[in-house]
Amino acid sequence: MLDSRRSFLKQLGGVVSALVGGTGLSGCLGEDDAQSSSATTRTQSAAQSAPIPLTSPPPSIPLTSPPPPDAPPAAPADNSPVWQPSPSIEFVEGVPGTVSVRDFVSDPDSDPLVITLNSGTLLPGLTWNPTNYTIAYDGRPLGAKDDAPIVVTGLTFTADDGRP
Repeated sequence: MLDSRRSFLKQLGGVVSALVGGTGLSGCLGEDDAQSSSATTRTQSAAQSAPIPLTSPPPSIPLTSPPPPDAPPAAPADNSPVWQPSPSIEFVEGVPGTVSVRDFVSDPDSDPLVITLNSGTLLPGLTWNPTNYTIAYDGRPLGAKDDAPIVVTGLTFTADDGRP
C-alpha cells in the first residue's frame, strides 16, 4: 500500500509540475535516479495526453465612481384642510355661549391648523378669539324673535396647515 501511495503522489507531483511548465520531480520519496527518470517520463507522457481544463479569465470590472448618496425621501403629498359644507354658527338669544370654528374644519393629514377670520362683521356682543379659534356670545339681547336663533353670517375664515 505504501508503494501505491508513493506512486500516486509521484505521478500527481509530476502532472502538476508539467502543467505549470516545470520538469518532473526527481529523487523524491527516496527513489534513485533510475526510478525517478522512468517515473518522470511516465508523468510527462500522462500530462501530455491528459486534457488541460481551460478556464476563461475573470470578467473585467470597470472602475466607476461610487454611486451618489441616496437623495432624501420626498415629503408625502399634502392635503389641504377641508371645511364642512355650509357650517352654521348659531346662538340662543339671551344665553351666553361659545362656538369653536375648529369644529367646522379638519386636516386629512392631521396637521395642526391656524384659522384666521378674513372678512365679515360680527354683531354686537359677539367676539372672535384668534387664540382658541372661537366665537363667543355674551348673552345681550339682540332683538331676535321668540325661539329664533341668532345666526352668525357673512364671515369668511381660512385654515392653514403650514405646508405648501
